[in-house]
Amino acid sequence: MSEIEMLKQLGKLSKYSAGSFICYQGTAGDNMFIILKGKVAILINSQVTGDMLQVAELGSGEFVGEMSILEDMPRSATVKALEQTVVLVIERERFKQFINKQPGMAFKIMKSLSGRIRKLNEQLTYVDSDNLEVVEDKSASEDKSAAAEEATASIYLKGHKEFTAPISPPDKKYVYKKTIKCPLCYTEFEVYNIRLSRLRISEKKPDFREVYQGFNKLPYEIWTCPECLYSDYIPDFLTVSDKSKEKLYNELVNLKKKENINISREQKTMGTVFTSYYLTLFCKKVTRTIDFRIGKTWLHLAWLYEDVDEKELSKQAFKLARENYINVFYNSRMKLPPEEEWKLFMLLAELFKKEGNDQETLSYLQKAVMLRLKGRMGDEASDKLADFKEYLKKKKK
Repeated sequence: MSEIEMLKQLGKLSKYSAGSFICYQGTAGDNMFIILKGKVAILINSQVTGDMLQVAELGSGEFVGEMSILEDMPRSATVKALEQTVVLVIERERFKQFINKQPGMAFKIMKSLSGRIRKLNEQLTYVDSDNLEVVEDKSASEDKSAAAEEATASIYLKGHKEFTAPISPPDKKYVYKKTIKCPLCYTEFEVYNIRLSRLRISEKKPDFREVYQGFNKLPYEIWTCPECLYSDYIPDFLTVSDKSKEKLYNELVNLKKKENINISREQKTMGTVFTSYYLTLFCKKVTRTIDFRIGKTWLHLAWLYEDVDEKELSKQAFKLARENYINVFYNSRMKLPPEEEWKLFMLLAELFKKEGNDQETLSYLQKAVMLRLKGRMGDEASDKLADFKEYLKKKKK
């Protein structure tokens, strides 16, 4: 009897139509999947804007979800069926039993993992800084804006108001309730999880905000523990490191004493939505996060301020997002695959455009074109650069 045939006796078959999601990044992983028929996309959340980025495509005979079983950690990626797909679902304990009897299967899985990790590393190091003409943007270091100083004085920007208007319960078509346990204080509480497969984009704005038909995703992207106030985006909520937990918990206890923050278990308001985003920023600061997630959070706060017609606060949040993106890109060792770098350059061009900085807008559009990406991305960068040059000509007249 072959190893696959033996595994079939331990698991159950599941079918997924094209566009269906098999598992989600950041959720608990209690089982793995063997693709028997069809193809799936491996998606991770973009470091720059938070939307989904495809990093791999797997087909018949390949494994999905094995990392969560081996590491006992939340899932590191989202898996989406690209066509009608049949998978074999195997629970953790049954898989361990099988590995004890068939150690050769463990070697095959490790070999598959090794190949995937090597391919991803090649993708992440594709951009060689020695081959790019990059001049450090001094505005990130010289522009110590008042907004940035204000953001450190309190968890809220100066001028932030109380938003008490309740948010209507979301359509069950787009979300469902589940109970989770806080990784810091171990309190169990109910959260909304987004049904990603139901979302349909109706508009994608120049600053990369995705507008969905009948649903505003922003109020539901972050989970906040009502007891200790620990907050983070859904894919990252359960991934806080053990060495950070004690310090983060103690800092949140001090914050609760300093500021009157209350997250209701019952009623979600625009005020609690803003607070969840600001608490996420606070947690990132405590854990000394140095990546684009801080910029992404400021970007999302800017969109929220737009929604409540707070133009000045939105302007400040956009500026803080831009400053973080530039600081991380030029002053860290992080390297991005070309598609992510394109997204960053296009976003920075738009953020500088909002500030009225024509020179930097032009510069980042040129950087996006210089990546020489084929297809939609390359065409969009070239078109926007041409349009902006035409705008500059008319402005001079």
